[in-house]
Amino acid sequence: MPAIVRGLGLAERVVRRHVAKLEAVGWCERMPAIRGDGSLVWMTASGLAGIGLGQLPAVRAPGRFSPLTQDSVRMARVAADIEHAGYRWRARRELALEPRRWAAQVANERGGYSPRLPDLVFWPRLDETMPVAVVVVWGLTSARRERAALDAWRASIAVGQYAQVRYVAAAASASRLQRVARDAGLSPAHFIVTECVVADESAAVPEVFERTAGLALPVAQVVGGSGAPSPRPDARLAERAVAAQAPTPLPERPAPPLNAGEEAAERERRYREIFGIPEPKARRRWRS
Repeated sequence: MPAIVRGLGLAERVVRRHVAKLEAVGWCERMPAIRGDGSLVWMTASGLAGIGLGQLPAVRAPGRFSPLTQDSVRMARVAADIEHAGYRWRARRELALEPRRWAAQVANERGGYSPRLPDLVFWPRLDETMPVAVVVVWGLTSARRERAALDAWRASIAVGQYAQVRYVAAAASASRLQRVARDAGLSPAHFIVTECVVADESAAVPEVFERTAGLALPVAQVVGGSGAPSPRPDARLAERAVAAQAPTPLPERPAPPLNAGEEAAERERRYREIFGIPEPKARRRWRS
């Protein structure tokens, strides 16, 4: 529930009322989560069909303390930051419908390759043709597996599948991921590890994109649990390093099938239709 509040920019009481309406018509279900973390909400088969995602299988009631639920909550928070910043994005369950398009090929222990999907992808600009892959990690993982995954992401970037890969990780894991990424040959323009996938200062984003060909965003960190990001000490250094290094030219991919502006307008129209919100009236200008 807090991720919905953050992503849609609505008051908590308004989100509770909307979720209750969707639950009443069978579009979603909810259950109490860990104390202080709000409620867990998930879409039913009817709800997925109602928003045009009927091809996705409905999830079962999650276990409050299961690792899968905790991973889902972390990914929901990252997705909420992307939505709040106004970017178009897709989740892993949607990407699984087209694995050949979205998966990176990771070398496995049997001498072959296994497909790996990012947790999220997003388009940092409306006119950007290549998305950014987002991987959400928690805790320390195997260095060998990290290297194999980063090699796969580097190959995906080289062929124009993605413009950049961005890891969302705690500070304890960030420094090691940086070292492994350097060993894998990923430049600062193509790999970023941070605790918050996008900064809250959206006004600064276009300038950074112009300087880095759309491959970097300001690095921010949530402090004090307040939800307000503040620049990390190394953020300015990272931005200057990225701006100074020209990214390697990448082959262009065809634009997404739907126009980003039309998709955003359709999503806004569907949202107002579901909740019975009237269209906003034009504000009258004050007379001088």
